[in-house]
Amino acid sequence: MSAGWILDPRHGSWILDTTVVNSFHAGNIAGELVGHLRGRVYLCERVEEEIKSGSALSSFKNFGYWYTVWPLMLGDRDYQHLVQKFSNDPKKNRGEAESIVIAGQNSLILVTDDGVAHTEAVRRRICTTRTPALLISFVRRKSMTADDAWTAFNLMVTRGRQFGELPWRDRADFDRLCALGSFDQCG
Repeated sequence: MSAGWILDPRHGSWILDTTVVNSFHAGNIAGELVGHLRGRVYLCERVEEEIKSGSALSSFKNFGYWYTVWPLMLGDRDYQHLVQKFSNDPKKNRGEAESIVIAGQNSLILVTDDGVAHTEAVRRRICTTRTPALLISFVRRKSMTADDAWTAFNLMVTRGRQFGELPWRDRADFDRLCALGSFDQCG
């Protein structure tokens, strides 16, 4: 499922990359991510560094430590391979690579809006989702309204966030997906 699994936000252990945190910042809904994603939420060290030095910090700094930092040994061969695979610049995509390795080694749910990272995680059979699917999950869980999720999504897009393939075609299809009562199972 390339648009991401629509998972129950109350269950699981989650690892987010910077693209997701930046998307919720762009949609002015940082509190939704912090308040409604249950279970354990992890950020890898590289993602935490990127957030602390980026614009999303202003949206998330008031929430304290709503996540746990998952360290990775930089000598991990799989991590080094992914960084090289994603870019010729070894300083790029480190958070995405680190998140994929950690998710794969520890059966975590990966949330990423990076298309290359999403494709790689799916190829590795890691349970993976994206911000648009997470918004639907929050509406199904009644953590936010469909109108609020739609407005936030459009604000994200207006502010330059890109998501690739979407699980809906238009607002009516979005509303139909939000009205379903069940959640996907990774598998």
